[in-house]
Amino acid sequence: MIINRIFISHRSFHHSKYSGYTQLLNHLKGKVLPNNPEMISYTLRRLISNIVFKKYPLYDTQSIEKEWQLFLELRKNNSDTIVHYLNGERDIRYVIKYYRKSERVKFVTTFHKPPSILSEVIKNNKYLKYLDGVIAIGTNQANYINDQLKIKHIEMVPLGVDTNYFQPSQNHILHNKDKKSILCVGQHLRDFDVFNSVVNVIKAKKMDIEINVVILPSYIKFLKNKDVLNIFSGISDDSLKSLYQRSTCLFIPFKDAQTSCTAMLEGLSCGTPIITSKVGDIPDYLDDNCSIMIERNNKDDFIDAIISVMDDTFNQKMRKAAREKSLSFDWKVISERVKRFHERVLS
Repeated sequence: MIINRIFISHRSFHHSKYSGYTQLLNHLKGKVLPNNPEMISYTLRRLISNIVFKKYPLYDTQSIEKEWQLFLELRKNNSDTIVHYLNGERDIRYVIKYYRKSERVKFVTTFHKPPSILSEVIKNNKYLKYLDGVIAIGTNQANYINDQLKIKHIEMVPLGVDTNYFQPSQNHILHNKDKKSILCVGQHLRDFDVFNSVVNVIKAKKMDIEINVVILPSYIKFLKNKDVLNIFSGISDDSLKSLYQRSTCLFIPFKDAQTSCTAMLEGLSCGTPIITSKVGDIPDYLDDNCSIMIERNNKDDFIDAIISVMDDTFNQKMRKAAREKSLSFDWKVISERVKRFHERVLS
């Protein structure tokens, strides 16, 4: 089935070159908006964005430029077309309303935030109800969206990962002589109370474990015991990959019902065992072979889990399982599922 695809893109500034949902664009053909140069002056876009309601969902100066370019693109279009907003939390507004009765143009999106945040950032579903299809990246999220929007085509398609770039090093086997290390990456919905408590125990017991943290500068203030932490911000993609590869485990405690986590998938792909919170849709991505999922706020169990993965034999078993698990989330696999979803929506 030949489909004309238009992708409305948005990229988070802190994602690496090989991370984020825009990786999908490397595997699906289509036109990506916005293009450069910009067609509407920033002054006019700023004026418009100041008078529109932001939470329909988010609609800012970038959204206006994207909508104008999309409108011009659809005006010259005469074939079956899928418009895919890569981030359903933003940009969806007037063009979808204008074309809502079109038989040849269908609108879909992918949501990324958990229900608790979606309910905060989107106060009105008026424009979202014009969507023809929705991709959710977690089962609980899909159920929430179905309850809210009642759209015919809703499907759970997981987040992907670049398994060609994020992979174990050729010398990835850890031995007793190697320095044991914990890696924590990211800040969104992270449970810093649990993280700091675990660090307290490691420090108090004088455990010979290196603790590395990759985090945005504005979140460093939430970290305690900085004297025993190696803190990284703004590091290169290769440096991040190296940290994944040589870490004994990736420790990411969550405080909310998270949908997915880019860092978690990248760690899996590098063969790094995961220790995380059993919340939200995290179990959609992990199993007991490659991870240890702990009930939220159970700090003692987190400590026990970290101690257990320091065992070489157990660690190597988990590393192999982690890499194998990640292959099911390779972007080539995920893009094929998105492609079939587009076809179903248009059929």
